[in-house]
Amino acid sequence: MTRYMTPRLYSYLGGGGLPRRSGARDSLIAVYQVLDTADDPITLGLANDNVWRRFCEIADRSEWIDDEAFRRNENRAQQRARLVAEIGTILVTRTAREWLDLFQARGVPAGPINWLDQLAQDPVLHERGFIYAVDMKNGPLPQVDLSIRMDGAPSGIESLPPGLGEHSADVLRDKLGLDEAAIENLKSENII
Repeated sequence: MTRYMTPRLYSYLGGGGLPRRSGARDSLIAVYQVLDTADDPITLGLANDNVWRRFCEIADRSEWIDDEAFRRNENRAQQRARLVAEIGTILVTRTAREWLDLFQARGVPAGPINWLDQLAQDPVLHERGFIYAVDMKNGPLPQVDLSIRMDGAPSGIESLPPGLGEHSADVLRDKLGLDEAAIENLKSENII
């Protein structure tokens, strides 16, 4: 997860001070944050001047491209509150899916904010094996992969989780040195 903090870490290491939680509303990049659409919020990353120009064209705000108040990131950062408010009024005119399709087609970084139920149903995560199930006696047991690949091999479980008490006798015998008679006695007294 540290990798995802790289922009903040660079700012801090460069003498930018210790950032506070803000939902990225104080990022050095304007605008790079969560914004509402007509139905669901999305993340929007207008990370450089080229992306900004493409966004302006998509949003039908070509006049912003040459506006000195917004021309460069430094200017946009100074006008952040005003700019976020104006972008907010634009984004609520369409659904998240409509905006995301437009942004993807033109190379403007943006993404959905998924609820866990949406994430759990994502077909790409299932295709890649990130979300999978193992067969258990009582039915499938959902699993989430670590997404760590060593020499190209996926991570995963080495063995199924044991049922309640499934390994009790082995542990009592192998780790505590109990004999079969003692183990049977514990079973007969419903201790194990």
